[in-house]
This record gives sequence, structure tokens and C-alpha cells, in this order.
Amino acid sequence: ALFSGQDSLGVKSLGQYAATANVRDLAAFELCTSVSEPVSIIDNDVKAAAGIGATGTPTVVVNGYQYVGFPSEAELIAWVSAVAKNGPDATPWQ
Repeated sequence: ALFSGQDSLGVKSLGQYAATANVRDLAAFELCTSVSEPVSIIDNDVKAAAGIGATGTPTVVVNGYQYVGFPSEAELIAWVSAVAKNGPDATPWQ
């Protein structure tokens, strides 16, 4: 519902999107989305991402080495295999 209604983000409430998406328990949804303090696990992940210089998604890190860019499935498989076997110096990505 959010993707199909991108032109109305910020205009319609999340509850309206939830109703459009047939969320079963709208009361629970409203309660969940009304909490304003950050959820600790998300906050921790944001801090960890900032610590390695991640600026968005996807950020792919394997054995401490970060893939730069948005890999295709084939590129990701090749890179993970190369890093696992030889470290990042064996690949053109780092």
C-alpha cells in the first residue's frame, strides 16, 4: 500500500495505509506506530552502520569487508565466495 500510494506519503496517515493493506488489528498497528522513542535494536543498528560508514541500504559487509555499490545476485555470490576464500584483495571490490 505504501509503494502504490507514494504520491500521498505524508498526506495520508499510516493507519489509512494499514486499512488499505487489510491489516487485521488496526488498533495494535496504531499503538505500535504511535510510539515516538526509537526502538533500541534499530537505534543500535543505525549506530553500527554509521560506525562503518554505511550511508544507506543495501550495505553488504562480509568478514569486515564492505561491498561498495548495489550488487546483483551473481556479483554478491561471487564476492562473498572470493572474500571467504581469499579476502577482499582477491576481488576488484572493496
